[in-house]
Amino acid sequence: MLLRKSPGREIGGNRVRVFRDGDETFPAMLAAIRSANHYICLETYILRDDATGWEFAAALADRARHGVEVSVMYDGFGSMGLGDSYIDYLRGNGVRLCEYHPVLPWRRGFDLNRRNHRKQLIVDGRLGFVGGINIGDEYRTHGDESAWRDTHMEIAGPAVKRMFRLFMITWLRHGGAPLHRERYVVPSRKAGETPVRILGNRRHRDRGAIQRAYLEAFQAAEEKILITNSYFVPNREIRKALSDAARRGVRVCLLLAGKTDVMLVQLASRSYYEFLLDSGIEVYEWDRTTLHAKTAVVDDDWATVGSYNLNWRSLFHNLECNVIMRDRSVAADLETMFWDDVAQSRLVDTAFLRSLSHPVTLAGELAARLRYWI
Repeated sequence: MLLRKSPGREIGGNRVRVFRDGDETFPAMLAAIRSANHYICLETYILRDDATGWEFAAALADRARHGVEVSVMYDGFGSMGLGDSYIDYLRGNGVRLCEYHPVLPWRRGFDLNRRNHRKQLIVDGRLGFVGGINIGDEYRTHGDESAWRDTHMEIAGPAVKRMFRLFMITWLRHGGAPLHRERYVVPSRKAGETPVRILGNRRHRDRGAIQRAYLEAFQAAEEKILITNSYFVPNREIRKALSDAARRGVRVCLLLAGKTDVMLVQLASRSYYEFLLDSGIEVYEWDRTTLHAKTAVVDDDWATVGSYNLNWRSLFHNLECNVIMRDRSVAADLETMFWDDVAQSRLVDTAFLRSLSHPVTLAGELAARLRYWI
């Protein structure tokens, strides 16, 4: 696959590991936190005060008590149920907190529509974690209850510095305490061979960077496009790029949500199914658990994992972060994961579309009209 140009600087020398669901991700994140010597930066949309949230709180508080500078940024809407006792515990143990855009109109920084949807953890400039997983019990398996389906990844190497810069800009701009910069001068050594780009969209800069990376890859695709996306409400550019690829012989497969925590988005997503099928695109729905992953593989060497949904909210409103990788091994791992998921999913075909009741179809068309907001 030949890309004409790519938004964001490519950084070489990294080692990448891909994780499936919270059962694989959380132990690696907690181990990294417990190994910190200089600083920890955690940025998350949802921070819960459930068992998982308290496990993270204990690990973060312990490192803060041992002199590590621990900074935690959480979204005011996504973490709206966070209890005062949890916040007091973190602050009481020296963890520095910043709430992004509180939902209370009288609070500084109020903006109901602008949300921080990133999920990043940076430890000592040597390890970074990024993907779709928030901090909460729903991402773990509990007895017979399966975890939400999601994908996260770990990066070791020079690209972690770019993740820290993305965090730092948002932290300082939205009221975070000053960073003691002497702590952050940690060498970022080569750890592997994978070149990556860290793409983050900010409110007034780089707003369309992640979508441009997707479009560039779709337009250059020669063999296949494999997308897993939890809240899929594509704009015209994305629809056209996927349709054009399918019509020139590229195999385009979408794995979308059969179970969801945002029904309005699923209704809007299904309103595009007829167009997708008519374009020759394969569509599957994961209906075992809630689908929350945001990944893509194009041909054999382009892959992305992150928080970005192919919808209007990610494009226009949210802060997001995706990692773009040009690595055959990583792409192969994500492709294997994709086909494993497809094997457990439901094929969307014309019979499926006919099975949808008229009220459901109508509701989908109405939901699609709200696409700018959902």
